[in-house]
Amino acid sequence: MRHRTALLAVVTVLLTTSLLPVAVAGPTLSTADSADDWPAPRGDSARTGANGADAPEGPNATVAREFPAGDDGPGEPTAPAVVDGTAFVGYDHTGSSLSYVSRGRVVAYDTSTGAVRWNQSNLPKIRQTPTVEDGRVYVSGRGPYDGGLGTPGTEPTARGGVFALDATTGEVLWARNDSEFDEVKTHVVGDGRVYVQREGTLVALNATTGETLWSRSAVSVEAVAASEDTLVTVWVNDTGTTVTGRNVTTGRVEWQSPVANTEAYVDPGGVAVEDGTVYVSDGRNVVSAIDADDGTVDWNVELASVAEGVPADSASAPAVENGTVYVGTIDAAVGTVHALDAATGTTEWRFERGDARMYAPTVADGTVYVPAEQWTASSTPSRQEGVYALDAVTGEQEWQFAQHAAQFGGLDSVETVPADGTLYLAVGEAERYSDDGGLYALRSTEEAVPPWNQFAADRTVSYPPEFTLSTDPPNAEEQDLAGGTTVRLTANATDPDGNVSAIEWDVGGDGEYERSGESITLSLDFCGTLLVEVKVTDDSGEIATKAIDLSTA
Repeated sequence: MRHRTALLAVVTVLLTTSLLPVAVAGPTLSTADSADDWPAPRGDSARTGANGADAPEGPNATVAREFPAGDDGPGEPTAPAVVDGTAFVGYDHTGSSLSYVSRGRVVAYDTSTGAVRWNQSNLPKIRQTPTVEDGRVYVSGRGPYDGGLGTPGTEPTARGGVFALDATTGEVLWARNDSEFDEVKTHVVGDGRVYVQREGTLVALNATTGETLWSRSAVSVEAVAASEDTLVTVWVNDTGTTVTGRNVTTGRVEWQSPVANTEAYVDPGGVAVEDGTVYVSDGRNVVSAIDADDGTVDWNVELASVAEGVPADSASAPAVENGTVYVGTIDAAVGTVHALDAATGTTEWRFERGDARMYAPTVADGTVYVPAEQWTASSTPSRQEGVYALDAVTGEQEWQFAQHAAQFGGLDSVETVPADGTLYLAVGEAERYSDDGGLYALRSTEEAVPPWNQFAADRTVSYPPEFTLSTDPPNAEEQDLAGGTTVRLTANATDPDGNVSAIEWDVGGDGEYERSGESITLSLDFCGTLLVEVKVTDDSGEIATKAIDLSTA
């Protein structure tokens, strides 16, 4: 039986909105992280997504505390870093400015009372979870940009860069916010260094002084992790995913491994390093394991739901704990959590929900916490963000919670942080001109929760049919054809979970499907353009359509 701590009070948090740093006396933070801490994005510099913290056990969960955000507070929050009883939260307040000048802050909260320990607002927008190490808080943010309604700002708060703050007071200890650091994409802290990806350059800074230790140009990084003597970076372009291992002291490339090929550009889901192995998601449907010493690829696995043969459309960052890799995926019909054997890539279990989205899992004390978006169980259901708690060994559901918030639903960033006896749920958007978002501390409860705070039971969702549309002559839609040309159109259709029941053609774009069959032949005896749309229907009633224009000179 696991023993877990539960929050017992609900409090209202008042936030200082001064433009100057506000320092409130607080305890000096220790330099050693405990099992309850979550000091960095994805939990640590290796981005494992796991710790040994107690967290809510169920049978249900409820909000013990809501932190200020949006129009009533400091902006859209990041997931917190939690160390020694303090939660450090970054905010993006850019959406509050008509000119969309980069604005943000970091707020330190007492996790026991919710009180603000300090509030540092002289910063650009902060969209990555802060990192806490050796009594300092490291954050980075991008600089000013013009959203079309104004001009980029020039004030110090609009300048992007990398910043080190005193973890006890919030005082800025050093800043690298010159023009070269205006376009910072990401950073990771490890072994006395801050590794920063800015536009086209990878830089290592001294974590104590901010001075440059080394710099490597012509480098693009989308995901990064630091572990022992190796800095691991991931880059994805239209030819595939490449993982690179670099020497942490010099930045020199020690190995490079292409691990996946894709037909289109996708953002990488993330990377994690555990026990000498790099686990990387290409962001679409492939997870790979790579030897951290020499870059040898140990295994590649293409992720699919229970409808085998339907590869995922999107794969999250991995979490790694006790010999298992956990990844969330999304496809056209279901959201899935995959548990893979870390040594072989073999599937240990899958958890699925129809018409749901599953994001990057985190793991603590034998439970996998999966951020999710799904329809609620209320009589007037809405799509809301929340979390599933799953047994890490079996994948069985322990509890689930949906945060009912009228202003949310359909947002595309949900994160969980297990720390300090609490599960933190952060909800936000991709980088847009908005302050929408929220940060909640969840605790266990024996009481039943209302249906609007529950996800609906699993629903059966059918996959739509899939097809390619070809022409004879080839690529006829890309040409100006001679008048009188005969064109044959063919829809090659399949259905992932059933059969194709009908293929219909609308010739002329009038909404009437007057022809049917896999292929049709048209004589282009006109001068101009003809719109042709094909509709494919499967035996469950799901529909897919495509349209092309055929033109004559």
